[in-house]
Amino acid sequence: MYAVGGGDGLGLVVTVIAAMGGAAVVMLVAWLVVGGLVRAGLVGAIVAYRRGEDVGFATFWSYATRYAGKMVLLGLIYGVILLVSAVVVIFPLIGQIVYLLWLPTAFVTLGIYPAYLIIHDGYGVVSAVKQGLRILERQTGQTVLGGLIMALFYLAGSLLCAVPIVNIVGALFVAILGQPLVYYFFVERFESEVRPQVIW
Repeated sequence: MYAVGGGDGLGLVVTVIAAMGGAAVVMLVAWLVVGGLVRAGLVGAIVAYRRGEDVGFATFWSYATRYAGKMVLLGLIYGVILLVSAVVVIFPLIGQIVYLLWLPTAFVTLGIYPAYLIIHDGYGVVSAVKQGLRILERQTGQTVLGGLIMALFYLAGSLLCAVPIVNIVGALFVAILGQPLVYYFFVERFESEVRPQVIW
């Protein structure tokens, strides 16, 4: 930096690192807030639909704003659990495979199911996460199967988005239509396969 007249190289490095850190924090907060709004709106709309109510953007937005705070907290707890459980990747190959299988399983049992319990059943965030952990413990086979189904959804969505001709269209299709269908599928699966086998 001195050679090109850039001044204090160390100061520039510190400034760049601070800027990158700040940007990462802003992106994380935005991701949590937007993710919380979307999750609350989607699950709320599914709850309304299953109750026979009219569903539209107003329904989505009503649930999104009402439950966004709880969904953000749920996202934080879910993120911490994923971060802590990432310790398994220190084991070569086996740990990485286990973690890759764990990600979609956790998304279903610690993401979708607790969100549904919060909105449909009125659970608190911590209680809903505890119920998700109970489902993991008591219905291991069902949860692994759910994780594999979610992994197939991920794979199909990734393949659709990867095709150059339909890249933008495919991504929009997955985001606008695919995600609600995935949530609806797992809510129905929760009511038909999971809830009857768990003593609440």
